[in-house]
Amino acid sequence: MAFEDQVFATFYDDSLKNDSQTKKKGYAVFDDVTMIKIQVPNQQDCVPRPLQEKDKTRFPKSWQAFVTGKEAVEDGFPLEQWPQLTAGELKVCHANMIKTVEQLAGVADSAIHRLGQGGMGMKTRAQKFISNLGEVDTLREENRKLKKRIEKLEAKATTKKPARKRLKVAS
Repeated sequence: MAFEDQVFATFYDDSLKNDSQTKKKGYAVFDDVTMIKIQVPNQQDCVPRPLQEKDKTRFPKSWQAFVTGKEAVEDGFPLEQWPQLTAGELKVCHANMIKTVEQLAGVADSAIHRLGQGGMGMKTRAQKFISNLGEVDTLREENRKLKKRIEKLEAKATTKKPARKRLKVAS
């Protein structure tokens, strides 16, 4: 399951009852079907349905993860690595299918009540964190440039200069 197109898509194999074959044969007949479950973050309800070809292109990460049998990697800063959440807040976010700081920052105001009493505070902290990331990147770039400049100046300072001849002063 990966966060793509503003939702979580999960592919899985299931079997569905084939009513026409069941009536024809007189016993229950089931067909193997690949299903998809699309869930909006911070909402509990979703309706699984059979896979359609367009789902493979709409959710390429989730589809690839399903085909290879691996879990899809989330894009964004994982909430588990973000120290601004308590253990309880982290559990609330996971229960609401929120896995990254970016997803938390993007929770709709109309659905914030599902995060509990501190939901708006969590969202605000996430938005502030996201906005500060750009500043951090800028500072890192400036720091890198300054380090290069220092290295050049140190290299210049340590190069051996030819010794000067001292003039003898007549006494």
